[in-house]
Amino acid sequence: MSAREVLVLTLVSAFSAFPSPFYADIAAASAWGLWTSAVLFAAHGVAVIVAMTWLRRAGMARRVPSRSLVVVALLVDAVGGVLLALGMSAAGVGLLLAGRVVTGLALGLATPLLTETLARHARGTAWATAATLGGVGMGALAAAMLVATGVAVPAVFAAGASVLALVALAVALSPTMVPAIVPTTAAPPSASARDRALAAAVVLVFVANGLLGLFTSLVPAVVVAAIGGGSLLAGAVVAATMIGAGAARLAMDASRPRVVASVAVGSLGAGCFLFTAGVAAHQGPAVILGSVILGASCGLGYDAGLRMAIGSKVDALARVAALARAQRAGQLGLVVPALVFPALARA
Repeated sequence: MSAREVLVLTLVSAFSAFPSPFYADIAAASAWGLWTSAVLFAAHGVAVIVAMTWLRRAGMARRVPSRSLVVVALLVDAVGGVLLALGMSAAGVGLLLAGRVVTGLALGLATPLLTETLARHARGTAWATAATLGGVGMGALAAAMLVATGVAVPAVFAAGASVLALVALAVALSPTMVPAIVPTTAAPPSASARDRALAAAVVLVFVANGLLGLFTSLVPAVVVAAIGGGSLLAGAVVAATMIGAGAARLAMDASRPRVVASVAVGSLGAGCFLFTAGVAAHQGPAVILGSVILGASCGLGYDAGLRMAIGSKVDALARVAALARAQRAGQLGLVVPALVFPALARA
């Protein structure tokens, strides 16, 4: 397995989380309040769903080399970064919305292709999960820390866009990266087993991403409003949750699914308790620890869903479609709770 694909997937995922530490500031500056953050977050998720649906239904993975599609995705992501930089400098919600949509399209195109490439290797889904979820955590933390050191918010997005453009060039000049998908002729699993596995994968990824989505969008703003800490604490909550999600899968033995499932369920309860107690007691360390544990639980569930989606197909091209379907459900899990949460918060 090439570490280069892991790095590219990590970078794309990280850039998608750059706005996370600033949702509270955006909401405070907008007349719509928390709804502004919810719409920006949901728009990104919807764009990812659209891109994954297009990739699956249009059969682009059959007609265009995977490396070319990844290069296009990286360049589109860079354009979205420029829009976000302009939106943050002008406090323009319209530009921010456009930037989130464009970066969402890029993420939805790149993620299934890179995940399928990694899944061809031993422990490939573990590294894909770590790159996807851990990358989000590292991106949020990096953005928050850069601003805390005095870098202007628009400059953070501009720097991210520049890095993505350079990575796109590197991928384009590396013929061995993201190798083409080679169809196989092996017999597929039975239709009933395939359908059950894919349905379970969709549910697992939806639930896991739903919780993770709240902790990368709206929950940090609630924490900051309750105990203070500004964008640095908001970024730390996102980072703790998502790095915990990515690291947990690397630490667990995938050959023991019952143990993994037990740890996931137990850690979910423990994480929720610690996080809630930390917010109530205004204790930042407890909030961070609870976020790590809760994220670890969701990361295990997310990876289990990916492995089930991949296992439901034998043909490599069909695996891309299955991954796109499962990860599309995950994006729907990001969108629905983010839109419901503000309504519940006002109730």
